[in-house]
Amino acid sequence: MLPLRLIIPGRFWDSLIHAGRLYLFGLDGKVLTLDWDRLIESWPMDDCVRIAFDCAFRQSNLLYGPNIARVFSDPEIRDVMRGKFERLAQTVYELSEARLRECLVGEQSSPFPFPHTDAAIYGNNFYVTARDGVYQASCEKTNGNPISSHVERKWDGGAYSVAISYNRLALAAGDEGLFELPIEGEIQRSGARGPRQIVSQNCTDCRWAFYSIYCSSHIGMGYLASFRKEASAGRDAPYERKFDHPISSREIFHDSFGYSWGNQDKLCQLDDHCIHIVRYRPWAEEAAIENLGTVEIETLSDEKTIDFDPWKGGVVSGATALFGTVVECQNAIVVIPSEGPVLTLKGEPTNWRIFTRSIQYENQLHVIYPERIEILSFNQDYFVNQERKLHGLNAKYVGVYSEGPARSGKHRSISRRRLLE
Repeated sequence: MLPLRLIIPGRFWDSLIHAGRLYLFGLDGKVLTLDWDRLIESWPMDDCVRIAFDCAFRQSNLLYGPNIARVFSDPEIRDVMRGKFERLAQTVYELSEARLRECLVGEQSSPFPFPHTDAAIYGNNFYVTARDGVYQASCEKTNGNPISSHVERKWDGGAYSVAISYNRLALAAGDEGLFELPIEGEIQRSGARGPRQIVSQNCTDCRWAFYSIYCSSHIGMGYLASFRKEASAGRDAPYERKFDHPISSREIFHDSFGYSWGNQDKLCQLDDHCIHIVRYRPWAEEAAIENLGTVEIETLSDEKTIDFDPWKGGVVSGATALFGTVVECQNAIVVIPSEGPVLTLKGEPTNWRIFTRSIQYENQLHVIYPERIEILSFNQDYFVNQERKLHGLNAKYVGVYSEGPARSGKHRSISRRRLLE
């Protein structure tokens, strides 16, 4: 099943989508904020495919969960929904300037340093990393500007990447290693304020793997900054995260070498043009990595091996999304979906981003090229057995099975940012 494509012409540096708004950071230093819900709801569309279009771009969580999985176990219903997505995928949707202006919430100069290295949204606050520090600004919808002009510098250390969970910023600080910086809720609970160096080993990208953090590096081995849970003596939280030690990618992937990355239940390494995938379950009783959890290395047979043609160039970065595995090469992005053929997006991107724990936009891949941004929506994963799939995160670990209002941090964007040269 091919992804749906929505194109927005323009010269952009970055994009984030959060709580019904799309934030587009332009190369001119300005930020356009669009009413994304209104844009998708008002898009001219046949009623017979409207529900599929909404799920593709605005409410991906509607077709996940145990109840809808039972519905899709009926082959007739499953085939009907597949047909709707396949029909929509035959059209490339392009946003006109007129419709963009109709849905424009605000246009402002970016309150952050330009160009930033990474950005994320957590608890209605933007957190942005740059070479000279980490910054915070509110994006409450009651603000005069979509992003408040009142910016706080939370740390004067430079960082390449930020990922947020447990009321903490995980910061990839290059040669300085991995840091954690508590945010307001955690500061009030624990009294901790300043940044804390977790591991001094080189780290250029980081993502949460449950209560641990996986760190990637281009000049050394990646590693899992492994934490354990311990009962808390206080009343504010039932447990606390305690740092144990870093576990190198060499140990995780059984002495193989190559660029590695991790996110929630999947840790990956690209070695000799083959992706090795580990299933990470830190709560399991049996402990494949000391006593911290279970790491099951999938046996890669021929049909599970992805070759990368030489013209695509070397690997720049990688990430695991709900819908599959994403690998950025020098001249292309390769997407290995949870089901179906590999997709190659030719051309060197300016930037790209996934949204693995946003509840409504986990199926989206944003790819920015010099003259446009392409928003790709992958929808094959609704019909895949989440426990058995090789590529992509298990949906129950990224929030889409949650019922009722999202907890703090669920509506957030977690990204992989290309490094500034």
